[in-house]
Amino acid sequence: MRSKLYFSLRSLRSLRLKIQPPMREKIFLSGIIAAFIALGACYSFTTPLFEAPDEVWHYAYVREIALRRGFPVMQAGVEQAWAHEGTQAPLYYLLGAPLIAWIDPRELDTLPAPNPFVRLGEPAAATNDNRNAFLHTPDENFPWRGTALAAHLLRLYSVALGALTLALTFALAREVFPAARAVAFLAAIFVACLPQFLFIGSSINNDNLATLLSAATLWQLARTLRRGIAPQRALILGALAGGALLTKFNTITLVPLTLLVIASAAAPKRAWRVALVSASVFVFVVASIAGWWYARNLALYGDLSGLALIIQMIGERPAPMDLARWFIAETEGLRFSTWGVFGWMSVLAAPAFYAFFDLLALAGVVGMCVVSLRAAQRRSNPQSAIGDCFVARNAPRNDTLPALLALWCAITFAAVVYYNRALPAAQGRLLFPALAAFAVLWACGILALVPARAQTGAIVLLGALQFGVAAFTPTRFIAPAYAPTVVNMIPSDATRVNARFADGAQVLAARISRAETQPGDVFDVTIYSRISDGQTARRAIFVHIVNSADVIVAQRDSAIASGNWNALAYPALIADSLRVPIPILVSAPDDWRVIIGTYDLESRERLGDPITIARLPARANAAAWQFDFDGRATLLRAEIAPQVVASGGTGRVILRWSAAPPQHRVFIHALGDADRIWAEADAALAREMELVLRFAPETPLGIYPLELGVYPEGGARVPVFDAHNQLIGDRLFLQPIRVAGE
Repeated sequence: MRSKLYFSLRSLRSLRLKIQPPMREKIFLSGIIAAFIALGACYSFTTPLFEAPDEVWHYAYVREIALRRGFPVMQAGVEQAWAHEGTQAPLYYLLGAPLIAWIDPRELDTLPAPNPFVRLGEPAAATNDNRNAFLHTPDENFPWRGTALAAHLLRLYSVALGALTLALTFALAREVFPAARAVAFLAAIFVACLPQFLFIGSSINNDNLATLLSAATLWQLARTLRRGIAPQRALILGALAGGALLTKFNTITLVPLTLLVIASAAAPKRAWRVALVSASVFVFVVASIAGWWYARNLALYGDLSGLALIIQMIGERPAPMDLARWFIAETEGLRFSTWGVFGWMSVLAAPAFYAFFDLLALAGVVGMCVVSLRAAQRRSNPQSAIGDCFVARNAPRNDTLPALLALWCAITFAAVVYYNRALPAAQGRLLFPALAAFAVLWACGILALVPARAQTGAIVLLGALQFGVAAFTPTRFIAPAYAPTVVNMIPSDATRVNARFADGAQVLAARISRAETQPGDVFDVTIYSRISDGQTARRAIFVHIVNSADVIVAQRDSAIASGNWNALAYPALIADSLRVPIPILVSAPDDWRVIIGTYDLESRERLGDPITIARLPARANAAAWQFDFDGRATLLRAEIAPQVVASGGTGRVILRWSAAPPQHRVFIHALGDADRIWAEADAALAREMELVLRFAPETPLGIYPLELGVYPEGGARVPVFDAHNQLIGDRLFLQPIRVAGE
């Protein structure tokens, strides 16, 4: 009896040991997914309606399918609700349309008005000065209805896609490193707590489905390399890659990658007939699923991808950037927007945020290098002490699997670089099709640096740190960017204005940030307004900085409270801090005036006379301008004298250059309405040169911008880059000249 009981307990213990690890694995993975869903909901509710890149256009695409049961048809030169996103493949939108089709159609057509003063793509501004792309009203607040309800339902749909991506990241890691659950858990945590993935994953964006299907395809490719190719598996691969291609065109690189994997899987056994059949099945399934859409594009637009139409709508660079210039100009923005840039590329986190993720990535890359060296040593000397290392204990059953992940990361990055050299769109979310692959390699690299007994602690520590940063981000960085500054009193050092309007709105005071400034500075002006209701909020305020020639050298306009009226309780005393960037091209020293005023947001009629709140001495900026004319010469300085001329008079422009390339010329045009040239000068480029502008006697009184450019003799204008290597165009605008009466 005792013996039977012993064997029964032993059997139960054995059974428990067999069942427990998979069960724990599911519980832990479910916890990671639940944490991601909670974080995603937080990001979704914190980000105001359509304050994510292109979200309003993606929503319009879904709405078009839900209400009119058809796909958008693009028309160049015609303003359409879905803008250039109408060329996107439709699967994401088709799956999302049933979620909102039941809502009253009359309530789905109402979209928030665009904010005419938005600082789109200007994340360097540290205040909440017009980060919002739209004017937000209390109609967006909870409880949601109409457009707000539809948008939040679609955002939660995106969160669900992100949760599935986590599960696939885990499955991919288990396939590549079958004996290393630690790698799978750490990879899933990395993806789940990446703030940019959370931000995009909680917005209406087809990148979410493209990322999911890319991870699913990669998982099946890993299974193919481990288990061999067969027509049945080719069918699954075709369905996944075809779905990805029916979601977004940038996933087309999955097709050659899959064909390469099919050939690699068949090579050891020389199963070329099976490989040929499998490749044929794969291509047929992909063409059957996605081919009709690209045939439609060809019929409608004469272009398979629709990319030519996108270029026509959003514009391309005047000339593709060379690779070196691209890395200098774009890699910082790409790095930031991989870790976390929020809003319409207009809300940055703190420097410590990026340093944290940079260190994480660097540690993972170092670990990957260690892994590669250890793997190479293991292959060359199987009997070495390397047998105790992480890679040897948890090595993949097929050494080509990590190479597959690395290859996919490289292909995705190369595709983004190729695309971005022609189009200005370097955003980290375009790298997310390779996020699962990178996360698995990164997790392997991190754990390769950690002793086996400390791996659990390392996962807990890194997970807690990353979860804390991800949870902290919405309340610390996103929400404040859209929160009007409401104060209880006006500071004593503010200049009193007391401009009252018939509708009840009041501008009470203004405060400047400094007593003097210089070209290239950012000048802050805080305007204190009191509003009593939503109607009085719909007023605009402006700041003008005017030089001694009575020319506006810098200005900034804004709706009161930046148009974030959904976050106000009336009445309210609001402090709008407007950041006024002063172009470095402005002439100084000089004496400037700071002028403020108000106008109606709809009619644009001024409400009362502008008021001078301060006089501002402007000192000269000794720093060189550093405007690079395609590497041929750099414009270091320009001086314009006089700044006011009479009709028929002359003005002089003195230029200083870093070099004088032969057979290159410089032109300056004084431009009037419709770019009519009223004065011009043209001369051979020299290190120091003076150009004289002679205005015709019939030149109307007014302000004339000065257009400067460089061209080789007999050639086209050369492109111009600023000090940050950003392309400006093929001309530079200097400070205007005023033509006044004698």
